[in-house]
Amino acid sequence: MAIANWSSAGLPKYFLTAGFQRLPKRQSEGSPNEKGKRKVHRVRSRPDETIQGVMRMTPAQAAILKQFYRFDLAGGSLPFLLPDPDDPDNATLRVIFNPDQASPYDPRPAAAAPGKIDVTLFLETV
Repeated sequence: MAIANWSSAGLPKYFLTAGFQRLPKRQSEGSPNEKGKRKVHRVRSRPDETIQGVMRMTPAQAAILKQFYRFDLAGGSLPFLLPDPDDPDNATLRVIFNPDQASPYDPRPAAAAPGKIDVTLFLETV
């Protein structure tokens, strides 16, 4: 089975600058001991970074996103290819929707662009 591709679905590839965040994930985890210092160990199953940002979409693109999430990504459980926010014309990232979020994406009417929808995405690289 081929990995789903964000761009092939007809979705935008540029994040709005305002509110965009690309942060590294913690690569270690600690656990308490009965005595002494906490025990810290590397966690390999965590993604490398989180990406949060807003994409401006038409209502048709927002409907495509809903279908893409529900069917192509099996409700967000499958990874997909997304244009790299730092170089969207030349590079892609393998990402998943952040499972820790109550809602992996948040659509709202765009105040600055009537008829458009600003969709906040919560993603993790894998």
